[in-house]
Amino acid sequence: MKNPLGPTMTVDYSKVPGAAGYEISVSPNTGFSKSSTKRWETAAGGKTLTGLKKNTVYYVRIRAYRWDSAGRKVYGTYSSKTKGYTVKYRLNKGKNNNANMISYYNIKVPLKNPSRKGYRFKGWYTSKKYKKRIKTIPKGKRANYTLYAKWKKK
Repeated sequence: MKNPLGPTMTVDYSKVPGAAGYEISVSPNTGFSKSSTKRWETAAGGKTLTGLKKNTVYYVRIRAYRWDSAGRKVYGTYSSKTKGYTVKYRLNKGKNNNANMISYYNIKVPLKNPSRKGYRFKGWYTSKKYKKRIKTIPKGKRANYTLYAKWKKK
């Protein structure tokens, strides 16, 4: 997933029955080399990750763990590597809202209004001809998007 705004990214996932917690690994390369991979542990079903670089493509993988009878941590297998889907914004001389995500995977993506001096924002559209308006990208959608900002002079 591409990290659009700065040093954070939110990762959501389904809980595994019997798991005591989860290890999330994030890396800018598919090999998850030790020197470039960051890891977090959590017991929750999602986690906001910090310390990442803005506008960097990251690969994410997750694995569950439990404690054995001797008190040792036993890990499950990693999930498949997830890169995510992209969202490109064509702003027509406007300025994007910093809260708009530029990549996502299996989450609902709300679309925030951009700004343009002297104009009123009229919506995000999936084509240059402004035929189909879109307010959010629904959870479970698996596609790259290019969105076009429509403006009306004040």
